[in-house]
Amino acid sequence: ELDLFDPTADQPYWKLGAGDIGTDNAKELNLEAAQASLVLLSNPGILPLKGGHRLALLGPHAAASMDLIQVDTGAVCAASAWNGDTGDQRNFGCVRTPYEAIQSLNAAKNGSTVYVKGCNLSEAIPGGLQQAMAAAMTSEVVILGLGISERREISDDFLEREAHDRDSIDLPNVQKQLAAEIIGLGKPTIIFLLNGGMVAVEEFLNKTNVAVIEAFYPGMEGATALAQSIFGLANRWGRMPYTVYRSDWPNHNSMIDHDVTHQRTYRYGADAVVPFGFGLSLSRFSLSFTPTLTAVRRAPVVLSSTTTSNVTFTVVARNLGSLMGDVVIMAYFHPK
Repeated sequence: ELDLFDPTADQPYWKLGAGDIGTDNAKELNLEAAQASLVLLSNPGILPLKGGHRLALLGPHAAASMDLIQVDTGAVCAASAWNGDTGDQRNFGCVRTPYEAIQSLNAAKNGSTVYVKGCNLSEAIPGGLQQAMAAAMTSEVVILGLGISERREISDDFLEREAHDRDSIDLPNVQKQLAAEIIGLGKPTIIFLLNGGMVAVEEFLNKTNVAVIEAFYPGMEGATALAQSIFGLANRWGRMPYTVYRSDWPNHNSMIDHDVTHQRTYRYGADAVVPFGFGLSLSRFSLSFTPTLTAVRRAPVVLSSTTTSNVTFTVVARNLGSLMGDVVIMAYFHPK
């Protein structure tokens, strides 16, 4: 069915070339996918931003281009080499950064945006923390770009890549220090994370001045999707594809123990900070069910006792908020 052994002359994907890289259709598809893959982990009323603010964009991923792109993606800019893991920024010149995307939308409402890196992914920059603090203190809202990387711009403890295991699910200490100092100012702070595998976030959740967005590696249009979501121009948030544990979880659980009942996942007793399937929205949705359920999470409902009948289970979602948006409804079938 995959035509793997058929003549290549009849297969359209063998005819793709450099002219098919970065087309308008490809960008539109990536933007839609990126909008729907961002996960809103917390939002104490900070989002959406109205625009027209004095913004400070800080952190090692605040002006990322290369690290928006998953390492096995291939070439994303026309006439550039396959990105691989070379870390050559010249191959990503066409990729818009979060700073550029956010600055553009904020400027459209007569706002101002400054960028200070503050620190590298796992190393301090001399004077970087002081410069970041100075920018934050003169701003109304702070946006922090934090996370890890698949490329060797980060120390091995936090490097994620094929055939390489991370020693930690935490953020590098230099990033945690930057975040703690900024959050301590008490200003509205938005943190977005770039990563593939889990990154511990317990230090950022349940704070009255911090919103957290899990952005993963969102692709070429990821910065635009992130900016649109921050300003409420997009409201298509997804849900977490895995459980996120506390940062000290690897210290008490062996990586070679693959028995999920040994406190693996939220279902089997793990101290889950963010459970699989979690995700917020900028809107509020109500769900109604047929057959009727009184709650989303309750004991399983038997829809049929036979193996031959067809069963219809209807879910109606209603947007009760002021923003147009999507909601992801997860349903699971468990045969007896």
